[in-house]
Amino acid sequence: MIHFIHIPKTGGHTLEAILERQYGAEALFFSRWGREYEGPRDRAIGVFLKSTEASLPGQVHFPELLENVAERFQTQDAEARQATRAIWGKNLEWGLGNLLQVPLEVFTFLRDPVDRVLSQYFFTVDYTSRPENVSLYEHIAAHVQPNMQTLLMGGPHGLGAQPEPRVMLSRAKKNLRSCRVFGMTEHFGESIILLARAFGWEKVRYERRKVNRTRPRMTDVPRDVILRLAADNELDVELIKYAQGLFKKQLKAYGPELEKDMMELGKRNVAFRSRESAKRRGTRL
Repeated sequence: MIHFIHIPKTGGHTLEAILERQYGAEALFFSRWGREYEGPRDRAIGVFLKSTEASLPGQVHFPELLENVAERFQTQDAEARQATRAIWGKNLEWGLGNLLQVPLEVFTFLRDPVDRVLSQYFFTVDYTSRPENVSLYEHIAAHVQPNMQTLLMGGPHGLGAQPEPRVMLSRAKKNLRSCRVFGMTEHFGESIILLARAFGWEKVRYERRKVNRTRPRMTDVPRDVILRLAADNELDVELIKYAQGLFKKQLKAYGPELEKDMMELGKRNVAFRSRESAKRRGTRL
């Protein structure tokens, strides 16, 4: 089985559609996501949804605990377990394979930390209702957990004390190296090509999902906000720099066919998006 660790705003919903087309919806197992969380509140990896005040616990949505995901998977009937080809872990930390005691091919997508934080903020938070006495930086910092990529890739954490930041970063790098392949949101097409070869996907095509086309661009955000967010997410900044080197090695290992395969992917995407657009127009008529 493959296990996709979906880090918020890295292209996960586009990947979900690809997985459904490759394996069929019945062959996917999803971790859960909601307002219930059974672990210590200070260890929760949550995302604020449409919230204007970070102090409102009801506005925070939490991923399912690793232990609960493993238990749900193992308590399925044998036929359902055997039919599962892919596990989609929404904001789920690394370590599920240890609990399931089955071999998993884990992959993820990473993204420029500041751009990812801004994307999450402008997508999930009603920033237009930000109180006048709260700065943009303060509002972002209150609603988006810093270093989430390191936190998720640096698992498993269990329910004990959270490891020291540098220990968690070291673990995240180690876990990333153990992936046969991983993707970078800024190089989405190349990443899909790498994944397709690694996992035997055929005739891959996609249409980007849940893209916020109305959010301000990075260049429209004040420079001081960018710098402060980069400082807050220093672990993710270092993780991404490390990942970029590994990603270049992945591309090099793919070989000279990459350019040709990218062109073919582009042609399939154009045709696919045209068909999907036609379907949507037909639905509205």
